[in-house]
Amino acid sequence: MLEPTVLFVTDLTGDLDGGLAVAARLAAERAATLLILHVVPLRVEDGEGMLHTTVDLASGAAERALHRLAPADPSVPYVHLLEVGDPETCALEVARREHTALIVIERRPRSALRRVLSRDLGERLATQAPCPVVMFRAQTPPRLTPRRRQDAPSHPVEGLDQLTSLLNARVDALRLWMSQRRAAAAQIVVSAGVEDALFALAHSHRPSESPRSSAGRVRSRLELELREHQRALGALGVALELDGAPIFSEGLSARDDHARAAFMERVIHDGAAISLPLHPQDDAAHRACVMLVGARVDGPNDAHGALVFTLDARRDFLRILAQPGPTASTETYAFDAEGLMLSNSRFPDQLRRLGLLPADAGEQTPRRLLVVEPERHALTKMAADAVLGHDGQDVNGYADYRGVKVIGAWRWVHEHGFGVAAEMDLDGR
Repeated sequence: MLEPTVLFVTDLTGDLDGGLAVAARLAAERAATLLILHVVPLRVEDGEGMLHTTVDLASGAAERALHRLAPADPSVPYVHLLEVGDPETCALEVARREHTALIVIERRPRSALRRVLSRDLGERLATQAPCPVVMFRAQTPPRLTPRRRQDAPSHPVEGLDQLTSLLNARVDALRLWMSQRRAAAAQIVVSAGVEDALFALAHSHRPSESPRSSAGRVRSRLELELREHQRALGALGVALELDGAPIFSEGLSARDDHARAAFMERVIHDGAAISLPLHPQDDAAHRACVMLVGARVDGPNDAHGALVFTLDARRDFLRILAQPGPTASTETYAFDAEGLMLSNSRFPDQLRRLGLLPADAGEQTPRRLLVVEPERHALTKMAADAVLGHDGQDVNGYADYRGVKVIGAWRWVHEHGFGVAAEMDLDGR
């Protein structure tokens, strides 16, 4: 399965913040990876100008400027692309190569035309690109005296009050979403179409069953119904098995590891379950984590199995946690009973500089980073308390997973076995 992408084309001038905000929002809506493309123009018709371009390229200035661009929303995975050549040709090649769903580019007024990326480029892309092109206009900055945000806390106690309110709201939202998905899976598995088909196929697990046979027709109807349920849930994949025998499987699933096996045991034991974020079956095809939701299938003669849907964790679980807070340093994140982070960090660039994340800008923290103090290599004060099943808070300050002193509040979600923390830097920024 190819991961959806949104392509933001920039010449590193103009309204970069506005363009990134538009592109990131569109990527988040599509659960897509944001590709940030800058093309260093190198064309024969530039004549001696090619020499200056080559010198600039060798200095690394363009690459450094490109890598400073990052979406404000940490739930949006992003990748920097630096190409050399004709901007129009390169943008079209990238769009086709990456199977881009949308191109975002700034529309420039004629009085502000630039040699590299002009208003005409967006129009030309719109007529040739294999996908829609969104052209935005730069926003005129308001002529106001800069001032501190009105909702930014002036004292740690005030900040802790805000963090607690934020934490409660997001934990409640996660619980509601997870319970709704679990209930949906339980309802689907007992729907008339699925239940009747399972009984008809209970003694016929042969994948080569002829479509013209009675069992073949039942299988076809079942597959059609499961695909419809998959689309209705916005799931990335669906699988159905009975007594270990696969009945139907399509799309993406989770990696076949201990975490997936534990989830399947809960489905059989509890009747329905939803997993925490897991590694996808194919990391190369889908960078973000997935979540599984399933319900037990009860067939004839004490046969048991499961109907499992694969969800994109970015669309809801990560999105709920990634919403901005009252300060730039405010973040909420989830972690499991081992202290393994399950959601995105608000500070991926800082973690890369510390060597805690790979250099690849597309990599984020879910299931890759332990919530430990870098210097002590032990769980942070918050995480050590939360994994014991405790709720708590700290207004005096403690070191977080970056080694930065923060204030925070935390809760343990017992029914799902994970914790959620809300933290902000102690200095209130």
